[in-house]
Amino acid sequence: MANINHKRGDTFQLDFTLEVNDVAADITNFDIRAQARDSDGTLILEWNETNSGVNVTNAAGGLFNLKSEATYTSTPTGPNAAFLLATESWPLGVMNVDIEFTDTSATPDSVSSSDTFTITVVEDITRD
Repeated sequence: MANINHKRGDTFQLDFTLEVNDVAADITNFDIRAQARDSDGTLILEWNETNSGVNVTNAAGGLFNLKSEATYTSTPTGPNAAFLLATESWPLGVMNVDIEFTDTSATPDSVSSSDTFTITVVEDITRD
């Protein structure tokens, strides 16, 4: 399991390429979302294409990222708004994360998930 260290209050971005058999997969017809949960399984935050945080940068090339802002200038809205936390609000400690891919061109939809990885949130020293 991979671990990523992140300073609370800094902009967060992870860039990914979805590959199948070492070849970039076309994600044009994919819905992508990810969740971060604490060690008890409590949902801490969610990234998705509908509200915020999942950005497809090259669908044919399988490129996307997960991104969270350091702070929000306005309060996010939508059904998952409570889980779209600016990194300044991320709890210190370890969050378990995976990414779920739904291929909507398959009948029925084909759902798969990435390996689980962790984000360890540490205190930012230089801050207001």
